[in-house]
Amino acid sequence: MYFFGCDDFAAQRDEICIARSQVGRVKHRDRIGRSSRPNVERSQGTGRRIKEDETMKITKYNPELHSNRDVHGRINPPHGAYFGMPMAAYHGAAAISQSDLKAFADKPRAFLKSRTPQGIKRKLAKLSANAGDTEARRVGRYVHTAVAEPADWLRYKALPDGWPLNETHAKVKNWRERNPGKTPVRAAEYGLVETIRDHVMKSDEHVAPMLRRAIPELSIFWKDKVSGLDMKARLDFWGEEPREILDIKTTAAADPIEWARDAEKYGYDAQYAHYVRAVQALGGKPRKFTFVVVTKDDDPDVFFTRIGAATRALACRFLDDIAMALAETGFLVPPMPEGIIEIDFAKETETMLTGVDYERI
Repeated sequence: MYFFGCDDFAAQRDEICIARSQVGRVKHRDRIGRSSRPNVERSQGTGRRIKEDETMKITKYNPELHSNRDVHGRINPPHGAYFGMPMAAYHGAAAISQSDLKAFADKPRAFLKSRTPQGIKRKLAKLSANAGDTEARRVGRYVHTAVAEPADWLRYKALPDGWPLNETHAKVKNWRERNPGKTPVRAAEYGLVETIRDHVMKSDEHVAPMLRRAIPELSIFWKDKVSGLDMKARLDFWGEEPREILDIKTTAAADPIEWARDAEKYGYDAQYAHYVRAVQALGGKPRKFTFVVVTKDDDPDVFFTRIGAATRALACRFLDDIAMALAETGFLVPPMPEGIIEIDFAKETETMLTGVDYERI
């Protein structure tokens, strides 16, 4: 078994990664403003130390017991780890996800507006209407279901070739009447998912058996000790033995090196840090975090990656910075500056590329 880790190509990318992290943190502080944050005892790689005698308790999600709602109608379950929680319920929960943290780091004001009553209402409406669904998101979701919950995948059925995935279309309506209890899937997407699932489950003597034994779609809610914010994470798979987090990624990348660029672009290092801390917050002791990467083509390849130690440490510190900055805003949207705002693209670009602000020399 071979895991292609970030350490294998870190030598040629270290300077770029470190520069990117430093520029990102400086840029973030400049845009939002920071105050000092409390000192946090760290352990190598994961950023936290936990008591060795603690264990993570996992509970079956019960809507009647775990669906407390806030004033905006968002679900606010008690802190804990839940299996069997519907995807819509998780995404509609009020806690902060790692995607939220990345969105705040990228566009602080836009994210804070999304947390206003009007923004929350729009998000809940979008979740209800399943707006923004794309082929890539559907395929990723289908693959998770096919691999993690094969019994649920039996509820899905391919539409005839060429039919649209449109619930209001007359053909689809008639198809639903003839196939009660079935969820329609485009023929091409269904065939791709079946192929990917078969390749994943036959891919490796270590990972495939673990996928069969692991708890799928584990939703975790906890209070972050650094920022005091309520957090959430949804693990693709949690293997209690040997205490490993597994995450399936579908990709258009042709090889691990190309996928590593996507991993940096989409912030999978931050996902690693957030998920590990989720398990640790409830007393779990994850030993490993493995990405199971599947290429999206007719003859998919499967490979396995882990984030290198240096990148993990940077990601943990970066998440702490972002979480503290978010907490310090009080979720208040800052007012727009008055007057005319001068924007100098050349100076901004030159400063980012060279790291030198020539006006300060």
